Amino acid sequence: MFKRVITMITAIALAIGLFTACTPETGNGAANASGKVYDLASFDGNTGEGMLPPVVNSKGELTVASQTDGAPVKIATYDAAGKKTGEVTTDVTEPATNFTLDGKDQAYILTASDQNKETVNVLDASGKTVNKIPVGDILKNLPTMGGKSFSEDLKDEAENTAEPGEEATGSVNGNQEEVPQTQGQQANGPQSTGQPEGLQTQQGEGPQTQEQQAARPQAKGNKMQLSGAMISGFTASSDGNVFLSVMGAGVMQIDNTGKLVRTYNTGMMNYISMNEKEQLLVYSMGQGPSNITAYDTKSGSEAAKVEAPLSNPSMIFYDKAGKKLFYLNGNGVYPVKEDGKSGDLIAKLTDFSLDSSTRALTGFSMDHAGSIYISTSDSNSSRGMMVGGSKNGAAISMSATAEKADRIDKLALVDASSVQQKKVLTIAGISTNSMLNTAIAAFQKAHPDYKVDVKTYETEIVGMKQSGQEIDLGSMIQQFNTDIISGNGADIYILDDLPYYKYIDKGILADLGQMMESAGMDTTEYFGNIFDACKVNGKLYTIPIAFEYNVMAGKASNMPSSATPTVDEFLQKAKALPSGLAAFPKEDAVDAFADFMEDNYSYYVDQSAHTARFNSPEFIKVLNDFKALADTKMSAVDNEEQDPYEQIGENKLAFAPVSLGRAEELSMVKAMAGEETVFSKMPAMEQETYNFNARGLFGINASSQNKEEALDFIKIMLSQDIQSNMQFDGFPVNKAANASAIERLKGNGTMGKEKTRLVIRTKNKEYEAKPLTDAEYAAIASTFEKLNRLSAPDPNIVKILQEELPAFFSGQKSAEDVASLIQNRVSTILSE
Repeated sequence: MFKRVITMITAIALAIGLFTACTPETGNGAANASGKVYDLASFDGNTGEGMLPPVVNSKGELTVASQTDGAPVKIATYDAAGKKTGEVTTDVTEPATNFTLDGKDQAYILTASDQNKETVNVLDASGKTVNKIPVGDILKNLPTMGGKSFSEDLKDEAENTAEPGEEATGSVNGNQEEVPQTQGQQANGPQSTGQPEGLQTQQGEGPQTQEQQAARPQAKGNKMQLSGAMISGFTASSDGNVFLSVMGAGVMQIDNTGKLVRTYNTGMMNYISMNEKEQLLVYSMGQGPSNITAYDTKSGSEAAKVEAPLSNPSMIFYDKAGKKLFYLNGNGVYPVKEDGKSGDLIAKLTDFSLDSSTRALTGFSMDHAGSIYISTSDSNSSRGMMVGGSKNGAAISMSATAEKADRIDKLALVDASSVQQKKVLTIAGISTNSMLNTAIAAFQKAHPDYKVDVKTYETEIVGMKQSGQEIDLGSMIQQFNTDIISGNGADIYILDDLPYYKYIDKGILADLGQMMESAGMDTTEYFGNIFDACKVNGKLYTIPIAFEYNVMAGKASNMPSSATPTVDEFLQKAKALPSGLAAFPKEDAVDAFADFMEDNYSYYVDQSAHTARFNSPEFIKVLNDFKALADTKMSAVDNEEQDPYEQIGENKLAFAPVSLGRAEELSMVKAMAGEETVFSKMPAMEQETYNFNARGLFGINASSQNKEEALDFIKIMLSQDIQSNMQFDGFPVNKAANASAIERLKGNGTMGKEKTRLVIRTKNKEYEAKPLTDAEYAAIASTFEKLNRLSAPDPNIVKILQEELPAFFSGQKSAEDVASLIQNRVSTILSE
């Protein structure tokens, strides 16, 4: 199935740690073997301007470098009690982007004073620079992701980027932050570490010499420092070598003269540090399994390697004193076990109102007493980012600058008995919602006597994916159902990918409409048609936090004449296409049919009435018509060779579906398919039907003892504050938040104080998206009010379709036989 999925990778310069074996710790606030738990602790200087990621020196003291605009960098140290023990003012005045210490506590500051002038400043104990290691020339020539070096890419970018305060020609708003995938998006808890499709890098080559590096094919990227290199790791060894991890280009080992010693070419994203043996430790993730590798920096050879299916880390830290490796994601801090797998959560961010959805994680360290230090910055501040994710490898990037922390929080180990015991509000679902942690932080602030615990049933997904196993959604649903039946249900359910209509039948879900009315909630703040479409027998049991809908893109001459085509109108237009013009992107015929079914599922399956009509003459006719088109009108061009939207632009493909959860996604499609591209509603069996999908479908347990608090939590999720966040995933159901998102887009590319460009890079070409017209924005806004049917397929029924349809499309069975099989199996599911 071809659907546009946009995933963000946000890379920032980080001082991070590294690998050796460690033992698991208890988590989620539970006491460890010594009866200790983590709690917030104060220390001097935990807030400030321009703080670089924190590190710990050999004495176990927290060491923080900071710089205000134009001033020299200052380096301060703090003892275990949080008291400042010393501070030096250095002679480094160039803009500092990163900081680290070697095994002898010598300080290294990475600065970027001008284009291609990145320098590592090596300091003595007094803060005086004793060596300058030039690294800009190395960084600017590194290969990235599309055929040019960083410096060539930066030159292109500079020629097309407006000066601050000017309109950025052809730009759209940079708030692609909604999507997912590192930094703020780890807020969802355990997730896959898999690299988004299309962001490719060479792997398995081992370290490369300078000559080998120069010979590698180059590709295009995005800037972090002025050279354009996106740096995700910075560390140093006691012999004066520095190590820079660059997104998409590997890890660079550079000696104290500025010579590139070798490149450790690992995954797309690498996090690095040194262990007590001065071995370089690299956690790499990208295509294929993620690994932790220890390298001998003298020879470049591998000293040890272990597969490490960690849960979407944003950084790692190696505790040399305890000889343990830890990692941080948007959910909290985890240890890494000897076999490379994640241990239990030891410090949950939301327990301390630390929210990685609204505050970007910028640094992570641990002192010898076991205290954890986490630095964060306002997530709306500017930063370099790369967005990618179409099946063919299109990458979408936006330029910005590096960010620095403005707060460091200390989590110290304390006696469990000294921590206030709180009531617990529980949330459960197959997966989580992108803004869940933000809402948890807001809820806990409003309800200080409560903490929120979240249970997801996808915690094994990362390991299953990386070991090549198929993810068994059915098993997760079965466990979810078992917990409900056994009385272990949560207060709040996230019902995405669940057969929620069965829970309604069994009285498991509360009537939210009645609860909202009793609480005096003003429901006019939300799209009433969306709520109405979710009602079952006139009652509202589920509420979507956000929604998306599908549209069809193509040139006007190739599209059906109606902007709201029926399935029959679409099929007739597809049949009449001239020779050489395809109706479907190249994909499996079953996937092509799945696109149709996604917007017509609720026509064929009435889940609340427990009826289906797959054996109807109209379904059999649609099957036969689709097969005829799939046999003759499937594109001959592989999606990996050319994006389907590019094929539309070159008149090779008539139309393709677009999954629309952000208005700017249409801008990206038009950039590739051509500005003359038009959009219509997806073909529906009934012309007046406007289908939509829920993103974050919430319900409340009818047996919950915390119904009032559960409704308060959902109200927070529906609030304008939450739904206006730039990382919000999907169209908000809050009208004011939706309107502000579109107005933000009309601002033509402002993100924080920076101007941005939205650039789409495919295998063949680079495109820059232009803002939509006012008429196009108005058309999107008007569609919101027309949406009238929720498409929320029972995953068990989807599985039946996936299992039975291939026999028809391969010619093994007739449409009538397959339709009958589907009808019988679906009827059984509906009657259970």
